[in-house]
Amino acid sequence: MRVNHRCCQASEPPAPLSKGLLSVPRRTPVVRALGLLSLALLLVACAGSNQSLLEQGEPVDTGRRSFDEYFELVAELRDDVEGLDSDLFQLREPMTEVLETDVDITLPALLDETRRRAGKFRDFGVTLNLRLTPEPKLVRAHGELEPDDKQLSLLAAIEESAHRGMTTFKKYSELLERAVGLDAKRSELAEQIDRLPASFTKRDLVETEIVAAGRVLRTIDQKLSQDTRTIAHFMLGLAAAVDTGAWDGHEEKCAEAIAAFDEKKKKGKGKGKRPPRRGNYRPPRPPPKPPAGGDFEM
Repeated sequence: MRVNHRCCQASEPPAPLSKGLLSVPRRTPVVRALGLLSLALLLVACAGSNQSLLEQGEPVDTGRRSFDEYFELVAELRDDVEGLDSDLFQLREPMTEVLETDVDITLPALLDETRRRAGKFRDFGVTLNLRLTPEPKLVRAHGELEPDDKQLSLLAAIEESAHRGMTTFKKYSELLERAVGLDAKRSELAEQIDRLPASFTKRDLVETEIVAAGRVLRTIDQKLSQDTRTIAHFMLGLAAAVDTGAWDGHEEKCAEAIAAFDEKKKKGKGKGKRPPRRGNYRPPRPPPKPPAGGDFEM
């Protein structure tokens, strides 16, 4: 196979084969393997040369402040997203320690184990409910028995995981907003390319990096969208796993209290007597009426 890409063409003619190499058969498996390996390396090198500076992690210097500052913002967001934990270990960490499970347990398996352990709280007369808004809070209703320290540690771990999930969700959402804003800015800068002066010699570089910025932002959007969906599903799954009816009982108590207050208010309505007057208080006399006929003496 002959590769005609310019980056793969040799600048000088190949040197003649030595006599030692001529003694090796041309079609041995070793020769074929070496040839395929060399070809693969050449193709990788050629493909790498087609990547933009932005995609290679290199700074972009076009000499135009508006473009260079934009490429710096895209690179900064790219680095921030690449530094995120794709496994979302920070969400699982508090609960894996208390549940004594594998640190690499999947989120669905972790939720199943949490649901199993939360169900045991009913034996202690404890009902639970995890509220997610405005901030995560674990509502507990105690019965006659109190949970032991190990069970209290699990409750604290559930609430901590919920707090971390909400914090991570907000952080990822803010990164998504940055990506959306940068993509809108990219469209504005793309329209400015045609207005660059004819003497500007880096037009091709600007066009290449603007297109590359779109690919980078698309990759960022895909990752953050997938992770935010995973976090949202985890949060909802965690709330469902620990729901043993505490919030229902709390609402029933509130409804009973409101009903009792309304009933008491109805019973006391209209039964009160007017308080007696005290002291020698007398109401003031009304003003005298004018004489009949309407005539006044001067």
